Amino acid sequence: MKKSLLASIYLIGIALLFTSCASVATEEEAAAQTPRITDEVPRITKEKLLQDMESGADILVVDVRGRASYEQAHIKGTISAPESVINDGQWEPPHDKAVVLY
Repeated sequence: MKKSLLASIYLIGIALLFTSCASVATEEEAAAQTPRITDEVPRITKEKLLQDMESGADILVVDVRGRASYEQAHIKGTISAPESVINDGQWEPPHDKAVVLY
């Protein structure tokens, strides 16, 4: 009787172990397959950005660092809109220009 009970507990433990491992792998796979919002954001090289800025393209370049960092140094012609301000909805980009965040 004791051996039968121990064997049952052992088998239940193994079943639980395999079930939990399978669900962890499934969650990891799901996370790997879930697109991040940044995956959908177009990228631009600094060379292309500089070329566009020099040619007078209708773009708005936004420095998303904190205000102190912006005041210390920033790219000429950019504006400051810290990431926290954007995330709080206190700043929205214009809809009539291409916007580059850095």
